Amino acid sequence: MIQGRNGLLYEVVSENDLIAKHLMANGEYEPEVVQIARSLITHNVGCVLDIGANIGTFVIPLAAEFRHRDFYCYEVQPKIFSLLEENIRLNKLTNIIPNEFGFAEETKQLKVTLPDYSREMNVGAFSLDDEVRRNQYEVTTEGEEVTIYLRPIDSCNFPDIALIKIDVEGMEQAVITGGLNTLKKNNFPPIIFECWTWKPWFQMRLLALVMGIQALGYEVQQCNNNFIAQHPSRSVFVEFNFA
Repeated sequence: MIQGRNGLLYEVVSENDLIAKHLMANGEYEPEVVQIARSLITHNVGCVLDIGANIGTFVIPLAAEFRHRDFYCYEVQPKIFSLLEENIRLNKLTNIIPNEFGFAEETKQLKVTLPDYSREMNVGAFSLDDEVRRNQYEVTTEGEEVTIYLRPIDSCNFPDIALIKIDVEGMEQAVITGGLNTLKKNNFPPIIFECWTWKPWFQMRLLALVMGIQALGYEVQQCNNNFIAQHPSRSVFVEFNFA
């Protein structure tokens, strides 16, 4: 167990994992993304969706701060999902609703090989995308084969969404496509999504993703490997300066 900033507690998959190393060194993981989300949640009403939650380093500090908000989080790796549930329990957070499935453009099941968690150095790089698994795949180990369940966001009928965070290792477009009606019904809530800017083979897909989100009317800003999409039709547009 690792004690992070503000007394938050985290069980990790192993001390060799990338996220665990950040927690041990700094007490937090990707604090700049959490800070961006904090600003967006402050200015937008509704629940928060954390799609690709891993062990909870994004959702837990925010849920601890915004205890009056509901946070729905999604993680497809069974072992990592168990750690996510344990971390929610350790931090006594009753406003996080964890779900052991993922999102895509349609309802489906995928048989995939998980990492070997005893040896893997970057569990968060696990991907369900076939092209990702063929190109510069950062998961270097193989473990058991499991069935993963996916469904479209539109099947969930969320009433009010303040923020959607997407960290799904190449499945971004599938997640967005399966949630187009949800975005429209919720007046295009802000989206934070991570995408690779340094992998040459992925750049055309990244461009298509950003252009597709812009085609919905969103304005997109880049902050390192994360992108922030906000829609000018909403009552508040948060200005960020990443210079």
